[in-house]
Amino acid sequence: MKPNKVFLLVGIIILAILSIFISNSINKTNADTRSRAVHTSKISFPKDHLFHSNFKREWWYINLLIRTDDKEIRDTGYVISLGKIDNISALLTSKYNDYNTKFNEETHRPGILTSTVGKTNLFTISFSKKNGPTFTLKELPPLQNGAKRYSLKGNSPQTGTLNLILTEKTVSPKGYNTPLLWGCNGNISVFKPNDTYYYSIPDLDIAGTVKGSDGIIKEVKVGKAWMDH
Repeated sequence: MKPNKVFLLVGIIILAILSIFISNSINKTNADTRSRAVHTSKISFPKDHLFHSNFKREWWYINLLIRTDDKEIRDTGYVISLGKIDNISALLTSKYNDYNTKFNEETHRPGILTSTVGKTNLFTISFSKKNGPTFTLKELPPLQNGAKRYSLKGNSPQTGTLNLILTEKTVSPKGYNTPLLWGCNGNISVFKPNDTYYYSIPDLDIAGTVKGSDGIIKEVKVGKAWMDH
């Protein structure tokens, strides 16, 4: 390894260590009375689809892999994350394609974040920023076989304009479908028991349109998505 690369690596390690000490000192001098996520089996939908104001950090994370009829670009990946950190609402948007390996990502903040449940018990999560990006994730009435559906609409400089419908592909034969719980019910963990507390909605088919900065609207030929909260 060249000397300049060694110095760069050492510098990064030192900065990382310093950031840990600074973070710890800030946490000690600023007591936080908000709740921490803990193991629970008391999960209730649609209420727990919404944001919990007593938590310090919370977000909806939507991952998309889309293929259109574009002959130059085979697949395009998108990440949309609506959330709150330290009471500041933010929207993260990113886009990546496998043609020119271009990656574009930005966090937009502050903004207005809302989460509601309608009379039909379907939730809506929405972020908007004045003169800036906006995205809305909305639960739609399920199909006759019980498959859940979601609308994702919005735009940002990174993603362009998305107008998509996400539909569950896998449905329980008994007609009972629920999000996959991680840590919430103690059944699934990552590295150790009860080490994470969120749920996933996996295996979603994508339909709809995408519009890039060139203004061209393209139909989704095939796509897959999953969501975490």
